[in-house]
Amino acid sequence: MENVNNKELGKILNQPRIEPYIRSITFPRYKSIVPGEHIEFTFPITVLVGKNGCNKSSILYALYGCPEDNSPGEYWFSTELDPIKESEESTNNQNIENTLYPKNCFFYSYRHPSAKKDVQVLKTRMKKEEKPDYWEPSRPIKKIGMTLDWKDIKKYSSRDTRWDLIIKNVVLLDFRSELSAFDKYFHFLPLIKTRTLNTKQDRLRKWTKNLKKVIESESGSFKFGKDGKEYIECNRALPEKITSEISKILEEDYEKIIHIRHSFFNGIGDSFLFHRSGEAYSEAFAGSGEFAVATLVSKIMEAEKKSLILLDEPETSLHPRAQEKLIFFLKRQVQSQAHQIVISTHSPYVIQELPADAIKILERTSQGVKIFNHCLPEEAFYILGDRNKNSITIFTEDKLASIIAEQALRAERPGMEKAIEFISLERGGEDIWKTHIISTFERNSSCSSKIFNFFLLDGDQNFIKNLNEQERKEFENFDDQNDKTQEALLEKILPFSSKGLNSLIYASISSTPPKDPNESESWKRKRRTKREVFVRKMKKHVFFLPMGKPEIWLEGKIRKSEEYREFYDDIPDSKNIDDSKNFFVTFTRRRTGFTHNHKISSKDILTVQATTLTDILKKNESLIQETCAIIGSILGSVEKIREPG
Repeated sequence: MENVNNKELGKILNQPRIEPYIRSITFPRYKSIVPGEHIEFTFPITVLVGKNGCNKSSILYALYGCPEDNSPGEYWFSTELDPIKESEESTNNQNIENTLYPKNCFFYSYRHPSAKKDVQVLKTRMKKEEKPDYWEPSRPIKKIGMTLDWKDIKKYSSRDTRWDLIIKNVVLLDFRSELSAFDKYFHFLPLIKTRTLNTKQDRLRKWTKNLKKVIESESGSFKFGKDGKEYIECNRALPEKITSEISKILEEDYEKIIHIRHSFFNGIGDSFLFHRSGEAYSEAFAGSGEFAVATLVSKIMEAEKKSLILLDEPETSLHPRAQEKLIFFLKRQVQSQAHQIVISTHSPYVIQELPADAIKILERTSQGVKIFNHCLPEEAFYILGDRNKNSITIFTEDKLASIIAEQALRAERPGMEKAIEFISLERGGEDIWKTHIISTFERNSSCSSKIFNFFLLDGDQNFIKNLNEQERKEFENFDDQNDKTQEALLEKILPFSSKGLNSLIYASISSTPPKDPNESESWKRKRRTKREVFVRKMKKHVFFLPMGKPEIWLEGKIRKSEEYREFYDDIPDSKNIDDSKNFFVTFTRRRTGFTHNHKISSKDILTVQATTLTDILKKNESLIQETCAIIGSILGSVEKIREPG
């Protein structure tokens, strides 16, 4: 199978065969990450997305250091030029529990095999003279958010003061440094001249002769010199399964691939000899993408089952289709081998194949790097600068509604509002239903493609909230209701009559049933299908603001604030939307100080409304959360549309 359904792949987290599995990792103090930020691994493949300098690689190093016998200090270590600083409060002799974030540390959770529950393990950087970058497991600390379950630790752990470390094989591949033996020598290693070797080309010509002999003889050994130095560590043909997967990713038909690990080129390195279309060529003539894919596929397919696979920018040197094929390969490996895979990436082609549970966005802020756990591909596309990838558009009735949604989203989730295009239709709700929503549903393409259009209407258009408890249940299970109940429900939830409904929803069907009984039954079935499709799309694409008319709501908030009393005190209370519009004309003139000679424009009013709204939202967290919850429902709908069923 080429690709694996994300829903099916996600089910592996509930299966014992994936254990032990790292469920989360938290950073009380680590690099430039905001203290207390965490990552939840709620999908077996996780991608870390962010601009350069957001600690993506550093998180991979922390994960590498989670299992027993591994340390992040192998990759992140202190030097005179870049010293790792600990808290000023902490000293080598001070108890770690005396300060909140005294040392660089992180803790992770996994399911303990004996305790049969998720447990937390802390790893801390302990500076020692003989080991300046030593990380050791430590006992849990309540201040940094850990659970103190001493009774269970003593009962189930092999240690009295902490939980056992996870035991898990780790494969870490950094594709910025995964170079072939040829590239390492030719581009990076120094030339050591001899009487007969004056250039790097001279050395390569001489030693590739020996390399060719080893390959042709299929020998596992080549010794040379007075000391009998061994130059071959590995010489083998890759198994057919591995060769087949490499062929799928690169869309080539490799007959055979030879892998040689050797030191012919002044340092240990890997070479591949690719056989294709009757020809053979090494990595010196192959593209760097071929070497990278051959390395990745062979190491992953030969890893232990249930390994932790950490990939740093695996898309390097790969064209877009190969990047898509790569993520398909990784999904198949997770499904068959129960691996846990974490990827640092800048590739929209990798990201677009994964659900929101898999995507973690890292964003630099004034406080440090923040981590957002559940992110849509569209959010990641924006972070990566790919603005024309799948787009999310939310249509509102007017500009004030758009501003409310944008400002609430900015307050709750900074940056996310930039990934959504808010378009004000400047029409009333009923008009939008007739001229935009139903016509959009009729053009099935805009609802089924990966261009996501949604409608966020004013709260006064939300007639669903007027349904009684029984009617709500019927609406939730709309397809199970009889024709009469379905039509009655639509009559109640839509802002226009059944006559208007018939002409719009059933536009392609005759308004009167045929006289022939058989044709009449077919006519009824078509109408029922139209209704059910309409309601399914409505549930996915139509949402409502938590307030009625935004202008009337904002006026009400202004009138409750003493801060603005001088601007509205003598203006009568509004009884309808027209009164409210007049209120804002006067309010705007007074707040801006415009004279009566200046004609107040809609732009003037909107600017004042936006400024006032910013102040009001700062004092109204519940509204922010409520509005963001509605937009969260819209984003959740994106996931449903992207991967139906």
